[in-house]
Amino acid sequence: MSVTSESWTSTIPGAKGRSLTLLPLPVMQALKEGDLDSAQELFPLKLPSILISDLCRSTWKRRYAEIELNANDEPWLTRLVVDTDTQTIVGRAGFISPPDEAGMVEVGYAIDPLHRRKGHARAALEILLETADAIQMSRLFEPPFDLTTYHQGHWSISMDFRRLVKSGMKSMVGFAGIHVQPLRDSGILCKCTAAYLLTIAMNKEPAFKLLPAERSDIPRLAEINVTACLPDIAFSLYFPTPQELEKAVTDALEVQFGDPTWLHIKAIDKATGAIGGWASWNILTNEQIQERDEQIANGSDFAPGLSGHVARETDKLLGKHNGKQSYIRCKALFTDPSFQKQGIGKALVDYGNGVADRQHLPIFLRATPFGFPLYVKGGFEMIDELHIDLRDWAPGGKENDRGYGNYRFRFMRRTSRTLPTSIS
Repeated sequence: MSVTSESWTSTIPGAKGRSLTLLPLPVMQALKEGDLDSAQELFPLKLPSILISDLCRSTWKRRYAEIELNANDEPWLTRLVVDTDTQTIVGRAGFISPPDEAGMVEVGYAIDPLHRRKGHARAALEILLETADAIQMSRLFEPPFDLTTYHQGHWSISMDFRRLVKSGMKSMVGFAGIHVQPLRDSGILCKCTAAYLLTIAMNKEPAFKLLPAERSDIPRLAEINVTACLPDIAFSLYFPTPQELEKAVTDALEVQFGDPTWLHIKAIDKATGAIGGWASWNILTNEQIQERDEQIANGSDFAPGLSGHVARETDKLLGKHNGKQSYIRCKALFTDPSFQKQGIGKALVDYGNGVADRQHLPIFLRATPFGFPLYVKGGFEMIDELHIDLRDWAPGGKENDRGYGNYRFRFMRRTSRTLPTSIS
């Protein structure tokens, strides 16, 4: 599926006179930094000050990071809602991201308070839905509903229903019960989300389920780890052979299983019982945090080579950004390539987030370029980076011609609803 970079419009009467216009990347960069003057120099229409509000800047930062990682995502993401009759920017709207592994897309919008109650929100949604139609999706409309029907489990809705009615959105035919469905599949494809109005989604039964991993699963977990890492050039420098990497993972898991500070979760195929992915989290105790700081201070207990270097720098950054506060660290999350595109990665991220929220702790992780988009969607934000010239660690050094170059790890954090406790 693909979308155009041109402005999007709709022929539907209620959407006439509006367009969704792509925001050039240099303009987005200026807006995310709060520099309205520089952004204005690069854009022909007058940019309202709301575009550098805290909420908008947060959006621009996320979208800019996504585009920087994958330039092909740009046409899908947040655009400016333009009243073409007056050439006035009245808000922002767009797809939250390209379709995920299940083919689902999500749409969102926010209208400037100065321009609300003029039909702009409805017009933006109509344009997005017509764009969805244009990329070979079909819209199906449910009949009018009441709140009772929603709470019987067929749908989920995350807002005050009276507020929806008051906003007038229920008068938009089919909006409150809308879902978008691909022609090639009978499953739900699109859920409509409004920045402050509405979230609707149909529940879809996944083909896998999450269970606690057991010690007997270790060989399969190690196998998935190695298989998932093979495309990543950095991991080829951790150990000379895949067999040595698999042994190292096996040895580490043997130590972790039985330790109450570790949590290991597996995703198994409901039909076959095969393990398709897994993740682990370490809920650090005060003693472990103090031990971490002591290791950083004396530089001991780190393995030689690239893996030890990355571990040492990771602990330094954890100490820098979280100090002596308690936290959870996501140590591993892997999906077997043959099980990818089923939502296993997202399910594991969501599971860990739930654990963190129940314990009121932040989660930290070190993301590879492959995993970064998943964690961004899971609510993590980048707080630091580690740049490594892989030629410094490759056999043959700078003269190695196998394509080694600069590799970037991103350190990410997801903050819970309450602050963690500090060590006294």
